[in-house]
Amino acid sequence: MEEVPLPPLPPSPTKLWTCLLLPLAVTLVSSIVVMILLGAGVAEKYDALGYLLLPGAAGALAGLLGTPGFVLLMRQRYRGRSLWLLGFAYPIGQIVLSGVTGFGACLAIAASVGIY
Repeated sequence: MEEVPLPPLPPSPTKLWTCLLLPLAVTLVSSIVVMILLGAGVAEKYDALGYLLLPGAAGALAGLLGTPGFVLLMRQRYRGRSLWLLGFAYPIGQIVLSGVTGFGACLAIAASVGIY
């Protein structure tokens, strides 16, 4: 009888969660920085809309830059089409999550600073 091969080990949970949460952390940290800048009166000199769009754009950029690391992490377990699909879906998902989080941060910043 032939033995059934064991499936490959899953990726490290710590590395996986770091890779998944890093773009959202960048979005939240950049929104806090924007809130501090707008609260300090920087919006009088420059357009506040550009500052409000910064958190979503920073998170989306972090999601795009984190794609190679995610694919290398998933390569331990997945191959072929599954890996390609994960590599395609990861940046799209991170861009969507960062955009939604950035939009929510934009509303929170606008309400707290008084920009309507």
